[in-house]
Amino acid sequence: MEQEVERLRGSLAAVGCEDWLLPPASSDEIAEVVDAVSPHFLPDELIELWSLHAGIKVESRASERFLGWSAPAQVLRRRAHWTDLGESYSYPSVWPYWNGDRWLPIAAADRNTLFVVLGDKPFRQSVVGVHSSSTLDIRVQQSSLRSWVMSLDLVIGGLADLGIDACDSDLWPSGWWDTMEFHHQDPDFFPHLLLESLRDRLPGIAAVDAAVTWPEPTPFWVGVGDPLAGPWIDTLGLPPT
Repeated sequence: MEQEVERLRGSLAAVGCEDWLLPPASSDEIAEVVDAVSPHFLPDELIELWSLHAGIKVESRASERFLGWSAPAQVLRRRAHWTDLGESYSYPSVWPYWNGDRWLPIAAADRNTLFVVLGDKPFRQSVVGVHSSSTLDIRVQQSSLRSWVMSLDLVIGGLADLGIDACDSDLWPSGWWDTMEFHHQDPDFFPHLLLESLRDRLPGIAAVDAAVTWPEPTPFWVGVGDPLAGPWIDTLGLPPT
């Protein structure tokens, strides 16, 4: 993880945004999350990530448009909010798992929440999934936090390669992680050349760990009202429907 984060830091520096990365989280901050999710376990990758950089500044554009990972305190606040909504949420009968205690929301923007799945015993990696409240689906886009950081680096590095100002107020690469929805991207907000690069390269990065870690198919998608079955039930930490 250290190499991947260092490459991302270099890409951020190339577009003049190195300060988006927060300093490392303290051991106490990480321990607070560890205690909060007990008896479940955080993936080792997330602890490593926070130990290198706590997250991306909330006030930066990156936290909203590029969806870097959130700091431990932000994750706990988001988890509490997610859990408190509970059965009062609009669609509990349609999608009963969206706020389960095995999902830890590590980033959010617009209607999308990215999460990792907590383990029932110590473990190394967790799939990075996306829950979209607008369509009530799960998109397992990245096979690990490592490949997610690599994908984020690809986006930022692509801006540098194309000479695009990452702080341009007209730039909105929302949904960059979602290779299934590229046809919906508005070219006014998502530069065509960057889109083509992501379309070609993101699937390869997302598959870095998939062959040995996660069931097929990847990405995995469940639409509104569809039953959840097969090997992904265990991987996502969900009971069968």
